[in-house]
Amino acid sequence: REQLRNLIFWHRGVNGVWEPRNEAQARKSGVDVNLEQALIAGKLTLRSVYSYISAINKSAEPNRSGKRIVFIPEHTWNNALLLTAGRSKLDINARYVSERHVTAANTGEPLPPYLLWDVSLAREQNWKTLRGEVSLAVKNITNQNYALLRGYPMPGRSILIALSLHYQNN
Repeated sequence: REQLRNLIFWHRGVNGVWEPRNEAQARKSGVDVNLEQALIAGKLTLRSVYSYISAINKSAEPNRSGKRIVFIPEHTWNNALLLTAGRSKLDINARYVSERHVTAANTGEPLPPYLLWDVSLAREQNWKTLRGEVSLAVKNITNQNYALLRGYPMPGRSILIALSLHYQNN
């Protein structure tokens, strides 16, 4: 738990320009939980990270005092299933973010919660002085429509292919 003085955060003003806003007093409290369990030693791992944050304006302004600080989600939950088979790796990830307020008085329509699914597959190959990895990742598999800021939608489904080569001169 933190009692903050002069908390500065960025918000979009009436003219659409981002400006710093100073909250004279704020209270942030929360908890982070990180769990990791090997389901099959060296082969299959489950990782889960949960974060709860309560960020409240404690300044004297009558319309903002006691209201949530903008853009800070109350709940965030990241989960990953990691499978390793020889030189191949498969990662399946899910990320949930709860609603976020966009106005200091919490009167505006909040940004809705979202759940994203990502998957990636990578294979590593070693030669004498050269190490390579090829990977394929699909981000936002379900093509979830979401926004981190109102009016600025995030990308839909995307496919990424990468080739990484590392030369080692011993």
